[in-house]
Amino acid sequence: VIISTKTKLLQDQLIDKELPKLIDYGLEDGEVVVLKGRDNYIDIRKFDLLYRQLLVGAADTDIPKFLALFHWVMTTYTGEWAELPDELVQSFKNALVMQVSQKNSKKDFFRPKCFVQHSRDRAKQARLIITNHALLLTDALGLGDLLPAFRYLVLDEAHHLEDSITSASEVEWHRYSFQALFVQYESFKNGWNTEFQSEPGGALTTSAKDLASAVAEVDEKNLIFLEGLKHIYEALLRIASHRPGTTKWDWTLLDDSVRQNAERLLEDLIMSFGLILGSIESIEQAIENEAGSNKGTLKSLLEELQQEVEESHRILTILAAPSSEWVHWLEVDSRTYQCSLKAAPIHCDKILSEILWNADKTLICTSATLAVGSSFEYFLN
Repeated sequence: VIISTKTKLLQDQLIDKELPKLIDYGLEDGEVVVLKGRDNYIDIRKFDLLYRQLLVGAADTDIPKFLALFHWVMTTYTGEWAELPDELVQSFKNALVMQVSQKNSKKDFFRPKCFVQHSRDRAKQARLIITNHALLLTDALGLGDLLPAFRYLVLDEAHHLEDSITSASEVEWHRYSFQALFVQYESFKNGWNTEFQSEPGGALTTSAKDLASAVAEVDEKNLIFLEGLKHIYEALLRIASHRPGTTKWDWTLLDDSVRQNAERLLEDLIMSFGLILGSIESIEQAIENEAGSNKGTLKSLLEELQQEVEESHRILTILAAPSSEWVHWLEVDSRTYQCSLKAAPIHCDKILSEILWNADKTLICTSATLAVGSSFEYFLN
């Protein structure tokens, strides 16, 4: 059974106030698991990469703060950011947070050390899982793999489903979007160095070099695009100088020349991702022709990299193709002034029908405000 509610606060309320009543009916403590979204956890891959960069002096990081983070990573049971003081969260979370769409293959070297995987393993053994709408819907959309198979679903605060599915379907691109892909590439490169101590030569080496060049090109194009977003923000400020506190800007406010330039930069970035996919395909074919048993690990790492590239490609394709079904906007962090491009679907009824209502499960929707004007018609639609 899964109980999903709107917020983490309501999750805690269910655990603290309602769960004891269920235990009185025979439910054991170990049979209940609370699941939170991936962005509540530190990404051990990114932490490992930052650690290695620090060892060779390639990272500009506050050493005392990193040592405090290092100690926490070595001792924490959950890996949840909520355990850390705000100062460390502000310093490291943006760079080291788990991506919503990130998945670990069974052969992943980091899988046994992944805090999200630990939570998922506990959930598989549970009879009751308490989660929130964001995680539930992200999983249902195929963008996560935290929840195990279930038969019964209780949707508490169900009147929030419309907002929740819109947020779960939202896509964005910002300064840290490329980092997850880079981490996956570094894992593949490390696997390459481990599995092939001697130069294999031939097609495999050539394809690996092509992949390195393609990743470098994406990195360059990504920086150019993000710089372009800053120029767009400056243009928007000139257009709407009477709204200095605004952090969200409708894409249609831009004049044609500025918008076309942004779209060109975005198309260049998408084409670069296409080059990575082409290089991955070449490596896959070359690995198949490679002798020896060491190719299994490399194929697994390559598969994870491909998943990350395809997800990035999917996001950028949506952002580059405005339609009547989606709304696009530029968002600016009021603290750091970093820009991100976002898009979200306008209608959610079809999405919910596909992932929830038509599923072979028993659903119960609860809320104090499901009815509007003494009618359930809006919610049913």
